[in-house]
This record gives sequence, structure tokens and C-alpha cells, in this order.
Amino acid sequence: MHGCVLGIGERVGNAPLDLLLINLKLLGELPEADLSKLAALAEKVAAATRFRSRSTTRSWAKTPSARDRRSCRRRSSKAKQKGDDYLADRVYSGVPAGMFGREQEICVGPMSGISNAAYWLQHHGYDADQGTVDAILKAAKNSDHNLSDPEVRAVVERHRRGAGHRA
Repeated sequence: MHGCVLGIGERVGNAPLDLLLINLKLLGELPEADLSKLAALAEKVAAATRFRSRSTTRSWAKTPSARDRRSCRRRSSKAKQKGDDYLADRVYSGVPAGMFGREQEICVGPMSGISNAAYWLQHHGYDADQGTVDAILKAAKNSDHNLSDPEVRAVVERHRRGAGHRA
């Protein structure tokens, strides 16, 4: 088998080794393998080669297990509140992010609800007051994509300035 990270050069016989390793690990074929640095490797290769894949399967290194739906966030947060990080990492993810050196990422986008916005605020050190949550959700609902962290921060800062809060 021929392969390389991210499958660069695909259609010439190169398998995406990162996905092969993930699948072998998930199948139990690499029980002792530590793949916690695999995402960092994939990101480094992508940056060095300026590789951009249209395939969502290749974007796992950047946004693994990203969740945008309310039910995912609720179930994941319930597991975390009970101290079950193992379950929280697997509630709605075919690829447990922790196994590959990442953590579950809860997105804020057009399909998000209050729990996603509140989680984002708390996870980034902000108070999850109703006005800020509402401002984030308004921006998310008017967007055609999941908001990046800088986009959410900009909404928070604009809202807080307008509401007289200190950021």
C-alpha cells in the first residue's frame, strides 16, 4: 500500500494514511498506538503544502467531532456533569476526539440553540447571560455557516460594548 498524510496525491495510489490509522485504531487493530499527535501532524502537513481538500472526511484534523445540534450538546454536557468524559466524547461522534489528541468541539451555527451559545461562552471564560446568548444566536441564525471563535468573540464584544458591559 502506498500512502501519505491527507492522501495528497490521491488518484495516483496514495491512501490517506491519517484516515487509515484512525480506522485501524477504531477497529481495535492498533490497540497500543498513541495517535494523539495525528491531528497536529495533519494540520502541519496541510499548512506546509497549502493543501485544501473539499472532502469533509479530510477535515477531521481541523474540526473533529464538531457538533452543532442542541441534542448533541445536551447529552454531551450531561455526561460531562456526571464526570463521564469517556461517554461525553462518544455521545454523537464516530471518532472519539480524545483518542486523537483533540476534544469535542461544540459549534455555534444556524442550527444551534441556547445550550450551544451558553456552552461556548462558559468554555471561553464569559458569563452566559441571556442577552449575550441571544446576540450570539441572532448572528448564528443569520449566518450560512458555523461561526468561528473570532466571529463569536466579535459578537460578544459588540454586544457587551452596546450593553455597557466590560469585555
